[in-house]
Amino acid sequence: MTARAVNTNGEPRKTLIPGTACPGAEPVAAAVKGATTLKRLLLPVLAGGAALLPLLIATYRRRTLPSPREWLVAAKKTARNTMWSTLFFCSFGFFFSALYCLLRNLRKKDDDWSPFLSGLLGGSAMLCEQEERRTELLSFAMPRFAEVVWGLAEKRGYVRAVPYGAPVLFALALGVVMHTYRREPRNLKPIYRTVIKHAFAL
Repeated sequence: MTARAVNTNGEPRKTLIPGTACPGAEPVAAAVKGATTLKRLLLPVLAGGAALLPLLIATYRRRTLPSPREWLVAAKKTARNTMWSTLFFCSFGFFFSALYCLLRNLRKKDDDWSPFLSGLLGGSAMLCEQEERRTELLSFAMPRFAEVVWGLAEKRGYVRAVPYGAPVLFALALGVVMHTYRREPRNLKPIYRTVIKHAFAL
């Protein structure tokens, strides 16, 4: 599909979202195809494999191999996390692609509303993820949201780039995390406490 199509009034349409099979494609068929692509299925595998990280770090620190029971517990957790994360990623891809293609084919135009509304529906796929992992998804999405909002505001001249802004924000964030680790460790997830403890020998 060519990215630059022409509307009925002769004006060029906006660039399509990469990988979205529109227009002319059946929304459901396009959504199923998009939801089951290899790269979407690889992300849950990596997310599920994160359950092995604390065990591997502990193995490195102790210089001893984990017991069979520890491997079994980690394997079960990895399988469960992979299953739920796969369901989340595929559901997000399906919901977003289906509604985007449907809106685009019905409205016969490309504008900002179709991807925005499709993203809202796709966000409901978080309900397919485990409750304890939803905060992790939010902690990943919120910085991306802030980055996009800042970029749009900077592009329109509402704000200016701050020299060394990223290192300053990183230092402040790390300061809060380490303060919490020392003073209120229960407010950090066990996996975060484990990584900090073994990675930084604290």
